[in-house]
Amino acid sequence: MSYWTSLILQNNLLEKVGRETIPPSQTDLEANLKYIIDAQDDNGGFHFWNTWKMYDTKPNAWLTANVLEFAPQWQEVSFSKASLIKARNWLNKEVRDQCDPQETWLCLDDATRQHGVFVLARDGGILAASDFDFFLTRARSVEAKAWFLRATGFFKKSQLSPGVRKSIKNFEEDLDRLVNIRDRYVFWEEEADLRSFYSQNERLTAILFQHWIANDIRDNLHPKIARYLADTKSRISGNTALRVLMALGDYDEDLPGEDDPAEFVISSADLDFSDVLQNPLDQREENFTLERDENYQFSLSSPNDKSFYADVELHEIFAAKDLAPISHGFWIEREIFGLNDVEFEHPLDELEVGKNYLVRLKIVSNSTHRQVVVEDPIVSGTEIVNFDFDNVDRTLEKFVDISSDECYGWCRPVVSHRESRFDSARFFIDRLTPGTHEIDYVILARIEGIYEALPSKILEMYYPEVMAMGEGREIVIKQ
Repeated sequence: MSYWTSLILQNNLLEKVGRETIPPSQTDLEANLKYIIDAQDDNGGFHFWNTWKMYDTKPNAWLTANVLEFAPQWQEVSFSKASLIKARNWLNKEVRDQCDPQETWLCLDDATRQHGVFVLARDGGILAASDFDFFLTRARSVEAKAWFLRATGFFKKSQLSPGVRKSIKNFEEDLDRLVNIRDRYVFWEEEADLRSFYSQNERLTAILFQHWIANDIRDNLHPKIARYLADTKSRISGNTALRVLMALGDYDEDLPGEDDPAEFVISSADLDFSDVLQNPLDQREENFTLERDENYQFSLSSPNDKSFYADVELHEIFAAKDLAPISHGFWIEREIFGLNDVEFEHPLDELEVGKNYLVRLKIVSNSTHRQVVVEDPIVSGTEIVNFDFDNVDRTLEKFVDISSDECYGWCRPVVSHRESRFDSARFFIDRLTPGTHEIDYVILARIEGIYEALPSKILEMYYPEVMAMGEGREIVIKQ
């Protein structure tokens, strides 16, 4: 659904700026609509997979809110009014559930709840202004506050209680504090303790940018926010990309008759770069000089006076040991131990050819995550001891602990599938509970040399923006 809705929104933008559109296939649109309709439960909520209805599982509130939010964009084909009413009634019940927020497996996370509140408030006729006194108690993450502000915008301030009006002001101040203003871009940057389950900077920026556009907040920063969203190069999910398109569409509609002239500021750290660039627009090889002054300000000059536009990418190659860890929803570390180090007190950076070692991955999660994949690139010069083969030493299996179902602060996750590849070990986990988890596997050092060990990585398969990478390091293998 995210893909097809994104295509429709993208075509709307292309049409506005006079560019050729990409007409969607009517047959494919109808097939996707049927798939979504088939995934609707009898109680009105939507499942991720239409086959899940057979197993008496609970529908997904996040997905249901997204279906209701984006359904009006599907102009070529439409949902039946009755199915949308059933979905709204089910979602209305879910967002009012007064469960314990600490019971993450049973209770909606704040961002999902407030997103549902926004959709219901937008459609009208279900929520009352007095309901926001309860919803206020479930708006702690940054994204939850953003959705709460957008939802209250459908009501007059005089209708809201004094407590809600005061919280709106406080939320605006909280979010204003997280605005990151730079030369070329403006965006919102999350704080670790306020991070929501599925969020990332691009998604949060798109959601809040729509709020600023609707309420004419700080119009002077809008062009730089739009540029940040339009130029984003990070790996984002389809749903986040959809929100970026929606925000850019709102910005385009809010623009005056003529666009402001573009601004170009190129800045970077001390990089090793080439002085010869190619103009990507006219495809002619033309030399441009890239100069840097003592303040790391860059300037581009051309051998002629012709105006030009160019996308400039500056690349730097890092040694693995210089890579810093990244944390967006998880934390992951990797250590290598000798098999005789039963207390795991002496992590190793030097290995010996012909010896086996235990690789231990430590994962920290402060909330429940689903469909998680852990990928650990193995060090060149080593290989994984794969117990799926008959010719391996079975006595080594005792060093790899079995998964456990329960987690009380420190545990081993239930690995539903694992892959031992020539370049990495991969572990697939259906449900990762809060706590500290360990995954072990055995390697054999084979070839002498000095190697770069790339960082370990963990992410949600269907929401790759929820991820973490560990530190890179240098590993020496000796005879």
